[in-house]
Formats: sequence, structure tokens, C-alpha cells
Amino acid sequence: MNECAAPALAELLERETAIARLRSALAAGANLLVHAPAGMGKTALLRRGLPLAPRPLFCAGAAPAAIYGQALAALQALGDACVASLLAARGLQAADLPRLPSFSRRGWLEKALAGGRYCLVLDPAPRASAAFARQLTDLLRRTQTPLVCAAPADSSDYVGALISLFPFRENRLALLPLSPATARQFMQARLQQAGVSQAEAREVMRQLLPLAHGAPGRIEQFARLAAEARYRRPEGLKLHSLYLDVLMASAPAKGRKT
Repeated sequence: MNECAAPALAELLERETAIARLRSALAAGANLLVHAPAGMGKTALLRRGLPLAPRPLFCAGAAPAAIYGQALAALQALGDACVASLLAARGLQAADLPRLPSFSRRGWLEKALAGGRYCLVLDPAPRASAAFARQLTDLLRRTQTPLVCAAPADSSDYVGALISLFPFRENRLALLPLSPATARQFMQARLQQAGVSQAEAREVMRQLLPLAHGAPGRIEQFARLAAEARYRRPEGLKLHSLYLDVLMASAPAKGRKT
């Protein structure tokens, strides 16, 4: 893959093994927890690396109680015949889905998911109770639906009782930082795309690339901030707002193991 020819895909560089693991797990009907600190490319991997079958149903930032409704809305947006039939039979519209009682949403979702045609994607995964984890486990097992979750770490501190759905090492995928060479190429391409001058780009690279810790999301953020003219150094980088942004963005990655 050519980094310079396809900078829009740079966040997926060095992710070939991760993509293969992701697709292999879904082909086997297994659950997978993708974990890494913020900015490491979890969402990019899931949005661009998931196969077309089973079709992914994305639930973004949903609390456990809202997951069933989000999944139904995703099915309706995909034109799922079962959801369309259930709505028509009751004279309802798609906008009515969030107002259905919880047990109705769960029952509808089970009917629509039957047959293993979909996978449920929780990005990020909520911190769920043991009761919800059991309920979701039963639904996924009955419908033969694999689950993919994204989280900062493979710990119950982040996903609660959902951790029980990923019992083995094969069920967990850690995203690692980009190599120094790839991170440098990625940042150069992003700064060039953003229209940052060569002189300023060199200074941005010198000061900020080490603070990105190989995280493509942070590299994107730094390039965007530089393009917005928030990076200026007449009095020293530490006197400017970007430095504070950088410290806040990069601090969580320091010392955290994946």
C-alpha cells in the first residue's frame, strides 16, 4: 500500500493483520473486542475493515438501554424487510422506533436478526450491567449474531459485564501504534493536504510528532490544529493554546499498555 498515494487510508496502514483478524472472527461467528487508547484508529478500522457480510449494524455511543433501538434504526436504514413489515403492520414510522417499549424493541430486533445475516457493532462499547450482558448474550446466541465492540482497554472498567462475551485471547484485538516511519509519512501527508507551509510543517513535526505516540487520530488532530493557524511560535510553543491541546490529547496514551 502506498502511503503518499492514498493518505486518506493512512489510518489503516499497518492494520492488515488487524483487518484479517476482524474478518476471520466474523466469518467464524465469534465476538471480538477491539481495544486501544483514544486516537489509535479503532473506529477507522471498524468503519473500513468490516466485511460486507454479515452486514454491520453500528450503534455509536449508545447506553445499554438504547442499543436495541439504535440497532433497529440501523436495520430500517438498510431497508430490512422484517423491520419494514413490523412497522407497516402496526401503522408506525421509523421515527416511532425509539418510543417503543424496551421489551418490544428487543423482540423486534430478535426477529430481524434471525439467521446470522448481521453483526452488531458497539463503538464505543457501553459499561453494561451483568443483567444486560446476559440478556444481550442470549439474543446474540439465538440469532447467531456476532458482536464487535470498541473500547479503550480490554477491561471490565470500560465495558462492565460485557467483558464476559470476550472470554479468550482470540476474542480480543489490541491496536498498536504506527511505526515511527509510517507516523512521519502520515503526518507529512496530512500537513501537506492541510496547506501548512513547509517551514511550519517542519516545526510542527519536530515539536508534535513525538507527542502523537503513533496514534493516527492524534496526528489528524495536530495537522488540523496547525491548519487552523493555532500553531505559532514567536514566543515559544508552550505559550500557545495548541500546546495545551496537545498535552490534553496525548496524556492519556502515556504509560498505558494495550
